[in-house]
Amino acid sequence: MPSLYDLIVEIILLSEALIGILTNSLTVTINVQDWIKYGSLNSCDKVLLTIGLSNIAFQCIMISNDMCMLLWIEVFLLDYVYLIFFVLLMLMIYNNFWLTASLCIFYCIKIITFHHPVLAWFKLRISKIVPCLLLGSVIGPFLLSVPAVWDIYKDYGLNVSASLTDNSASKSYKLRWSFSYSIASLLLGCCMPFLLVLLSIILILTSLCRHARRMENTGGGFNKPRLEAHIGAAKTVIYLLFHYVVFYMAEFLLLFDIFQLASLWSVLCMVIVYAFAPIQSVILILGNSNLKQAVRRIICPVKYG
Repeated sequence: MPSLYDLIVEIILLSEALIGILTNSLTVTINVQDWIKYGSLNSCDKVLLTIGLSNIAFQCIMISNDMCMLLWIEVFLLDYVYLIFFVLLMLMIYNNFWLTASLCIFYCIKIITFHHPVLAWFKLRISKIVPCLLLGSVIGPFLLSVPAVWDIYKDYGLNVSASLTDNSASKSYKLRWSFSYSIASLLLGCCMPFLLVLLSIILILTSLCRHARRMENTGGGFNKPRLEAHIGAAKTVIYLLFHYVVFYMAEFLLLFDIFQLASLWSVLCMVIVYAFAPIQSVILILGNSNLKQAVRRIICPVKYG
């Protein structure tokens, strides 16, 4: 029987997940409506649509994982059930990291003027490159996550409980993955997209500072709409990077069992992980003028309709 503490924690996490599903459903619905209305989506909207769908799937998997852990302890403790949830969660986490990196790369290539011929070639073909980025953001995480099935081993000597506080159903070992696989998957699934996001920020801010100085010295060379696009993209990418770092740290602490499952710090990490999707969707909505206007019309149809 779940304790009161377990129920309170699950209610908080479930509320976060439902908010995440709601906010990301707004993004998906708006983009799907535009797709139906205009027959196609621009590259940015394709990335936002994919991120929204990924976040919804991520939230649903987390809800299923925690509900199974809370209500069906014996089932959750089965090795293959735990393994399935782990692989699915890793797949969605890596997928979202790479989708975030794809969006930041798109902002960087789309806004900045490149003089290098290779980068200029990428800029001209950005509409064709984005589908490849999205496809790679799905295939890459899949190839990273699935090998975990064959890299697993049992770490004996541990008493593992599926509930936050209930030790009535436990086993004497925990499923773990080899150090080499863990490092490789974290480097390719988390660190590499993080570095790409960081590089995008550096390039956008460098371009923004360079053109701001040009405007100050010459009084021209950079029109206001383009300056606003630079600033908007820089803010969005910085917010995504900060959000990325906080989520990554919380997920790292949970995956490597830094805290005991029943501890307050462990619960705080879970709250941060569940908050990832709703906060990311809010950042993306506020950073996209079309989404922002559409959400305003939905929330206040009389004022913005």
